[in-house]
Amino acid sequence: MKTIRGKLLITLGLVLAAALTSASVLTYGFFRSRLDDDLDSHLKTIAFAASRIADLRHAQVQTYLEQGLDLKPGGAFVVLFDRDGKLIDHSTGFTEALTLSDAVRQSSPGRSEAMLEEVRTPSGRVFRIATFARVDYLDGERSLQFFAQAGMPLDRHQLKLRQLTIWLAISGSGLWLIAMFIAWLLMNRWLHSLTTLSHAAKQMTESKQTRQRLHVDPRDAEIASLSQSINQLLDHLDSAYSTQQRFVADASHELRTPLTILRGEIEVALRKPRSADEYREVLQSNKEEIEALSRLTDNLLTLARADAGQIALHREDIDLVELVRDVSVRLQPAAEKRGVGIEIEAEGDTQLSCDRLQIERVVFNLIDNAVSFSPAGESVSVVIGGVEGAIRLEVRDSGPGIQADHLPHLFDRFYRADQSRSREHEGAGLGLAIVKAFVEADGGSVEVYSEFGRGSAFVVRFPRR
Repeated sequence: MKTIRGKLLITLGLVLAAALTSASVLTYGFFRSRLDDDLDSHLKTIAFAASRIADLRHAQVQTYLEQGLDLKPGGAFVVLFDRDGKLIDHSTGFTEALTLSDAVRQSSPGRSEAMLEEVRTPSGRVFRIATFARVDYLDGERSLQFFAQAGMPLDRHQLKLRQLTIWLAISGSGLWLIAMFIAWLLMNRWLHSLTTLSHAAKQMTESKQTRQRLHVDPRDAEIASLSQSINQLLDHLDSAYSTQQRFVADASHELRTPLTILRGEIEVALRKPRSADEYREVLQSNKEEIEALSRLTDNLLTLARADAGQIALHREDIDLVELVRDVSVRLQPAAEKRGVGIEIEAEGDTQLSCDRLQIERVVFNLIDNAVSFSPAGESVSVVIGGVEGAIRLEVRDSGPGIQADHLPHLFDRFYRADQSRSREHEGAGLGLAIVKAFVEADGGSVEVYSEFGRGSAFVVRFPRR
């Protein structure tokens, strides 16, 4: 069976069957041992009494002995043998031909207790026999007088054991059926919650209602935990689906803008003949739009590789201070154009093992953002220092700052905090998303701290290796 219900029922049935079988075997063994002990004790008592009471002069089974020992036809009987094993007498109603076994003659007269054995007569009946040897002292010496045997057919004994076996089989089967029925009822009740859960999930799938959630029943802890886990998974899927939709929409918008400009400029240029300088101006403008498209495409591919965990790292030992200075030199013309300075502070060991190109892009994006949003006459501060197990890079600006409700989304793709950032910086909104992807791929972390109207600070921690 492939269902959980079937597998559980089969497993439970096998375990119950094994337990009931073991209990039945132990019960059978216990009662059989008690029956055997009771029978042996009874026969020993009769055999000993017969060996003591029987008349030594005639060695016969007198009537009073039969009455005293309650010997009845079909039940216990007494047989007397002389010292040579010759039959002397037996109790009334006993017609089987019994002989004294060699084992009994060889073990007596030294034995002081009864000898027990099972004997099969020529008629095929099996008897349980207890034998006592009558030994007396004559002229100061031990002398064997005769053997007294007490026996009983095992027919009734075996019948009781067969009845016990049948009773154990019937009762065990009944208990097994009752237990399986109860288990089936409880299992159906328990699995009903799973069935309901599965049905609800199927309806949600068929109706494509990703915002619906499964009911959590607190009375069933396991099912409630499963429902909560599925709901959490649905939350993540819904968030990922919304992010994907937003990402596709934003990417389409960002790609459509330069393409629209390109098409418009080309259509205008083709409406009438133009001079070489006019065509050169149109081509130059097209080149700028194509470069913007190339940058956007590269950024999208970078983020796609980050999502797939395919960012390749080529580590090398670098000095983070030197890398920051190189980036600052490249950004110096843009900073001077805006009237913004770049200040670098460093302390401690700033040696780092990382992918130089990726970390250089991280530093470039952060300083470029800070320069773009800093007012003229202010400076961007870059502080580098070693902390426990990492190197800390902080880029601070004195720009307009970021409102608190925008901070959790600042590293989202295509996200722009339009109300808190200047509109002069027209980017695609992918720079900080790439920063986060590169830093986390290297095992580091990035955080932002900002107070609206008083500037922002981006803090990156690179792990030492």
